[in-house]
Amino acid sequence: LLFHIIHYSICITAITINFILFYIVVYHSPRHLKSYAIMILFLCFYEILTAFAMLLVFPRVISLDNEAIIVVYYGPCRFLHSDRFNFLIYSAVLNGITYFNIQMTACFMFRYYVLRFSSPDKRKVTAINLLIGLPTTI
Repeated sequence: LLFHIIHYSICITAITINFILFYIVVYHSPRHLKSYAIMILFLCFYEILTAFAMLLVFPRVISLDNEAIIVVYYGPCRFLHSDRFNFLIYSAVLNGITYFNIQMTACFMFRYYVLRFSSPDKRKVTAINLLIGLPTTI
C-alpha cells in the first residue's frame, strides 16, 4: 500500500507541475527565449504523457533467476485484462524515459550553441525536436 501511495502521489505531482510549467512557458516566456521555450514545451508534453502512462500501468520489473525478466502491471490498466494494451502503455513509458534523457542532452547542447552562435528560429527548433523524438518513437 505504501508503494502505491508513493507511486500515485509522484505521478500526480509530476503531471500537475508539468501542466503548470507548460502554462508558464506558453504565457510568460520572454520573447528572446521563445526558441528555447519550444524545447521546454516538448519536454513538458513528453513528461505529462510519461507520468500519465506510469499512473495507468505502475510496472514492476521482476528478475527470474538471471534468465529472464517479467513485467507485472499493478496499475488501473490491469483491470482491462488486455496484455497488449498494458504493453503498449508500458512502451509509452519507456519511450518517454528515453526521450527525456535525449532531450536533456539536446537542451544542454542548445544552451552551448546559443552562447557561440545566434539563437535558431522556432521552425528549426521544432524540426529538431521532432527529429529527436523520432528514434525513440520508432
